[in-house]
Amino acid sequence: MKQLHAINILKVPEGYEETAIEVREEYVAYFRNQPGFIGSTCYRSINKDGKFNFINVVIWDSYESYQAIVNTTATDKNKTLDKS
Repeated sequence: MKQLHAINILKVPEGYEETAIEVREEYVAYFRNQPGFIGSTCYRSINKDGKFNFINVVIWDSYESYQAIVNTTATDKNKTLDKS
């Protein structure tokens, strides 16, 4: 199967950067236990004047694995995250 790279470009308000990193780490911990998850890398801009300050890339083994997670309800994800 062909891998899927989901690329998220984010604008995190000033002062919330560390919170954004912590939340991302929680979601990555959740994804690590999901079928098809390969990995994730987060890039933080060094340009303070840029429109976006974070780029997150998540790699799945296939489009089908990605869709299985995307179609999971937010409630199910939050229940799992609350258990950590």
